[in-house]
Amino acid sequence: MNDIRKPSASLTILTALAAEAEILAGRKKFKKEANVFILEQHSSKSGTTAIIQCGIGRDRLLRVAVPQLGNSSVVGNIGVSGGLASDLTPGTVILGDQILTSAHQHTGYRASYTPNAQLLNILEASLKENAFPYRRGPILCSPQPIESPENKAAAHLKTGALAVDMESAGAAEAARQAGLPFFCIRVVCDPAGRRVEKKLFVGVDKEGNNQPMQLIRPLIREPWLVAHLFMMARDFTQALASMQRVWNIACKPLVTLDLTIANGDSTTRAPYGDL
Repeated sequence: MNDIRKPSASLTILTALAAEAEILAGRKKFKKEANVFILEQHSSKSGTTAIIQCGIGRDRLLRVAVPQLGNSSVVGNIGVSGGLASDLTPGTVILGDQILTSAHQHTGYRASYTPNAQLLNILEASLKENAFPYRRGPILCSPQPIESPENKAAAHLKTGALAVDMESAGAAEAARQAGLPFFCIRVVCDPAGRRVEKKLFVGVDKEGNNQPMQLIRPLIREPWLVAHLFMMARDFTQALASMQRVWNIACKPLVTLDLTIANGDSTTRAPYGDL
């Protein structure tokens, strides 16, 4: 993961999973080098877009992303997430206006990251113009998956976050260290009322690549997991489809943005206290 060639891109999108990177790349004219997808320049006013698959977890994403941002102008994090608010269904798009980091489990991070206000307004205006449904609110970045409905409800009550992931704070911190404007779009995959079966996580490795053969053993040992696997696959497919639609709307105003203006308002980090 550390030998990735640094992309020269005005817009860099950081993802955790290969499936996320591939759905964002779509059928456009990307060239792929290692786990970096680079979209060629459209016109004299448009820059290039690099989509980087960084792997799972805040620290892994931060470690992979930081060396890649030297030639970037805008950084975004797009990916699936778990729902925390009870009314969010699979495929719901969350426009993050704050990234909260979990202060428990000895992570050492008790900060809140505020995405770039100008980028947030541009994205929101584009979604409204296209009548695309979304929610705007805080996103919680947790060091571990929140598995049970009870713990999801508690996290929502305690933080006010709409959704939870494991990478957004890493992406925000990478952007902050590079002094770059940052935005975050998350799409709900598993709803708040559904338990996430941790035993099925072996289907994806730490670098975010699918490894379906690893699911054979747990499914043989506990056949009841098959039903959960089908539900997870259905919800994941729905989330990816929604991600593709929102990206098709968001990418145009982002790549044609006056980046010199956007650079005037970088990602900020401020104390948030115990969450």
